Amino acid sequence: MATRSATPRFSAVSVSRGCGWTRRSVAHFVARAADKQPETGSSGSRPAPGAGATECVPWPCHDVESGGPTVRDDLPDTAAAEPAGGPEPGARVVTKPGARVCFALTALVAFSGVALQLWVAAGMTGGHFTSPIARVANVFVYFTIESNLIVGVTCGLLAFTRRRPSTVFRVFRLTGVVAIAITGVVYHAVLAGLVDLTAWGNVATQMLHTAVPLLAVAGWLLFGPRGLATWRTAALALAFPVFWLGCTLIRGAVTHWYPYPFVDADALGYARVALNVAVVTVLFLGLSYAAAALDLRLSRRGDRRSVTAADAP
Repeated sequence: MATRSATPRFSAVSVSRGCGWTRRSVAHFVARAADKQPETGSSGSRPAPGAGATECVPWPCHDVESGGPTVRDDLPDTAAAEPAGGPEPGARVVTKPGARVCFALTALVAFSGVALQLWVAAGMTGGHFTSPIARVANVFVYFTIESNLIVGVTCGLLAFTRRRPSTVFRVFRLTGVVAIAITGVVYHAVLAGLVDLTAWGNVATQMLHTAVPLLAVAGWLLFGPRGLATWRTAALALAFPVFWLGCTLIRGAVTHWYPYPFVDADALGYARVALNVAVVTVLFLGLSYAAAALDLRLSRRGDRRSVTAADAP
């Protein structure tokens, strides 16, 4: 009996059918690729998004039938929506109800307190500086005044503008919050009993040392904006107290007047003042990093709440 060969036999019909299927598959693939190929102008350049062109997803998604990359023509044109260079990473727009009102009120109280303090200083008599102009100019040497100005400017920008914060804004936002918190705590813990104030001077002092610190810290905790403080921002925020301390010591060596007792080099000596400066620097840096860590924690909590709300039916 003859044995059947294990080699498969192909008839002319089967070969013809196989070739026909292959030709149809190749033609189908080419047709789909041609349909999804974006049209180009006469110069061969691809048109900008939004002008009838399609946009390819950057992930390696593949079409089931053709095997090529999936082309999406329903993606929004984000180039016109975002500012040049893109948004700052982590920046968030103020959207909570009452946020802009809180920021506007904080800026108003801060600027009003500074203006009232300038008016009080101009009307004072005696003291180290004799002329009204010198007394008004000397007001800006105080750490309290500079902290209130930083808080007023940053809160005013948050209240009346919708631009995404820059790196400079982030640094000054964190600087203002930390500096005004230190202002309130140090005044009520150390300096409150060392000054003798007039009626309007007391009003200005309470605005600058009590009202603005409470409003600024509460506004930052409640409304943020979250995601602005980073470890790098906390380190850069140290530039303000270092600059203020340096200018204060240099100016004091010339005028022999210091705004606060703990930096009075004529009374304490430079060794004791250097120790006090080191303590203030470490305190400011520690509070800056603590604020950055708290901001990160609150930001993650807000993200989880947003995801939970989005997943809810």
